[in-house]
Amino acid sequence: MIKVLITGGSGFIGTNLISFLLERGSYKVKSVDLATPKIESHKAVWECVDIRDNGALAILFEVFSPDMVVHLAARTDLRGSALEDYDSNTLGVENLIAVIKKTPSVKRVLFASSMYVCRPGYQPADMDDYDPHTVYGESKMLTERIIKGAELSVPWVIFRPTSIWGPWFSEPYIDFFKIVLGRKYFHLGKRACSKTYGYIENSVRQIEVLLEADIDRVNGRLFYIGDWPAYNISEWAEESVLNQTYRNVNVIVVDDNCNGDEYRKMTESVMDSYFNNNRVKYIKHDNNLNGAAARNTGIHNSGAEYISFLDDDDFYLPHKIERQVQILDGLGEEYGGCCCFHIRRYKKFAYRTYSVEPNKTGDFRFEFLSGKTSMPTSTLLFRAEVFRKIGGFDEAFARHQDLEFLMRFFSVYKIGISPFFDVVMQVEGYRNYPDSESAHKIKNQFLSKYDSDLRMFSEAQLKIILKHQWFEVACIYLKDRRIKASKLLFDKYVFGVDPHLGDYIRIISFVVFGIFPFTWKLSTLLLGITKYRKFYGSMYDIMK
Repeated sequence: MIKVLITGGSGFIGTNLISFLLERGSYKVKSVDLATPKIESHKAVWECVDIRDNGALAILFEVFSPDMVVHLAARTDLRGSALEDYDSNTLGVENLIAVIKKTPSVKRVLFASSMYVCRPGYQPADMDDYDPHTVYGESKMLTERIIKGAELSVPWVIFRPTSIWGPWFSEPYIDFFKIVLGRKYFHLGKRACSKTYGYIENSVRQIEVLLEADIDRVNGRLFYIGDWPAYNISEWAEESVLNQTYRNVNVIVVDDNCNGDEYRKMTESVMDSYFNNNRVKYIKHDNNLNGAAARNTGIHNSGAEYISFLDDDDFYLPHKIERQVQILDGLGEEYGGCCCFHIRRYKKFAYRTYSVEPNKTGDFRFEFLSGKTSMPTSTLLFRAEVFRKIGGFDEAFARHQDLEFLMRFFSVYKIGISPFFDVVMQVEGYRNYPDSESAHKIKNQFLSKYDSDLRMFSEAQLKIILKHQWFEVACIYLKDRRIKASKLLFDKYVFGVDPHLGDYIRIISFVVFGIFPFTWKLSTLLLGITKYRKFYGSMYDIMK
């Protein structure tokens, strides 16, 4: 097991990095910080030590004997007026280097710096070229120079985080992201403004790469970590598909609204701005059909090698398509598609959702039928040949079109997994949820069509699947105050199969809130919190 000591472990990046490394299972972690950890379980690996205290730091290193060190501790706000205000950045790194030189167990050191060592718009000629415009940036410039001049005998790396956002988010970028993610960004003037971005879950994976990479590839080098190069802020705030790093992308917008209705007029108004964009094709249905028909229209009008779908309330992060195409290109023909992870957002709340277990690929029918995983359509990318072989979406299904299609898909193909959070999904409650009788009919339609396929599972697995499939229908009966019908479903499919606390919390949320229409969105939010194990609170604010 690799022993990693992390300074500043209670901060934004440190909190996420510790969670990530502990989940990997191959690392033993020690967190060093004056601040108390934000996550209760992190207290078990935390030591309250001031890195400016050379003696205390030396004792900690001697006792723990780390194999690797990740130095994140720093003052990061921009309110300081003099370099003395940032002595934790300069004196801290001097003490750390002195202790590392006396600790033979250390095999590699990662030092966090900042892109603020250069003012916005400045293009450094090399890693020794600086142009800071803040006192904080000047302090980070000095720390980099201290590192380079220290003559460390162990391999070292400097990395400069870009504008990183996500759980446990803090200064200096929090206010900016509140504006952008709240869709309130307004650009003043005609001069373009660019910025770099990165989601924290992706950033900690990049830090792990620096920890594990061949020494010859990283020693004595400087790296920026983030999701993509500098991007125009206005474009990034407003678009997702056209800003993909995979440049050979064409967009087909299928308008499934009825002619003349309010939503058709709104869509037409938006699409007017893309009239002269030859990468965008706008297709209108005369009448509202359904989501399956809209997706099929897009498929039939595409001549592309790969096809990806995006619902109008979801958002692609810029590397989404590029990463999925690269993964599919590296897999055999038996792999017909690729799925990425996603972030669910409800107003200012957000929680990350693993589509499947990381590093797992193949047939996931049991996982998604039993609710153990989630593969929303917006997270998927398919080879175009898939639709020629198995057909498109079944338009007879008003709901469950994705489940129905994936059942046919997995009978022929396997799926690859992109281990990045590249889709943001807006949760507005259970949109357009049918009444209880319709929900019952739709569920029967799906389960009846694939009755023979379901029989391939063991009896125990089938019980788990049916519990998940009928649970939400039983809850809708509760919402409609059909208590007897709801009880029949719960008794038959739910309570006989390993009932747990989460089941009861979800039921109570429906009973208490579902009967009041004006609080229905609140009940669905509570249901989402109980359904997904990884709840991270506010995307913008530090979780209390």
